[in-house]
Amino acid sequence: MELQNPGDTNDLMKLAEEGGAAKDYKEGDGDEISIKVTLYENGFIVEDGPFRDYEAPANKEFMTSLKASKIPKEIMDKHNPGGRKRVLIGFALSDKRSERYEPPPPPKYTAFSGSGVSMGGAPAQVEEKPVVINVAEAGGKPKLDPSKPTTEIRFRFHNGQQATLEVNLSATVAQLRAYVDSVAPVANYNLVTGFPPKPLTDNSKTVEAAGLTKASIIQRTS
Repeated sequence: MELQNPGDTNDLMKLAEEGGAAKDYKEGDGDEISIKVTLYENGFIVEDGPFRDYEAPANKEFMTSLKASKIPKEIMDKHNPGGRKRVLIGFALSDKRSERYEPPPPPKYTAFSGSGVSMGGAPAQVEEKPVVINVAEAGGKPKLDPSKPTTEIRFRFHNGQQATLEVNLSATVAQLRAYVDSVAPVANYNLVTGFPPKPLTDNSKTVEAAGLTKASIIQRTS
């Protein structure tokens, strides 16, 4: 079905308010993923991706799927290629349809990168080091006591990489945050869980008290 007016998103917002936002289950290992979609007057943005005009064919297909309570093919191909595992994919809609998206102005300057000359005359290299994610990092893992109740928590880091961590139910949110800090160190981020996603703000709560048994936690940069 081709939308006559893909920018008419009233029915989509109504569907979300009634609890019928697109979601899908597949057989296999359990997983839970939340996708943020920001709706503007003239288009939309998926997660932290580029702005997408409603009229582009691929974007029409995306919106058609959402309005039919179906998972867009591009999302399934990214998070569950081939449908080989059991996945719950939910969409959190941010309603900014009263605003027209305008691209941000270009920066007034471009940060220098490449080679330069130091005051002593020797060439100097200036380059930006990317954040390295090491899911095998063990330094920040909470100490595990196998004799006490445990659970597995799945983490999805800001670049899409995932890891599973076994912890005691008595471990705290602060310890989980320390683990994320050691694996994926970025300056500003929030930890969110559930659908719709809610931030974990009380670092003193235990995994059990925070309802994080077998949970999926997402590192979302701010």
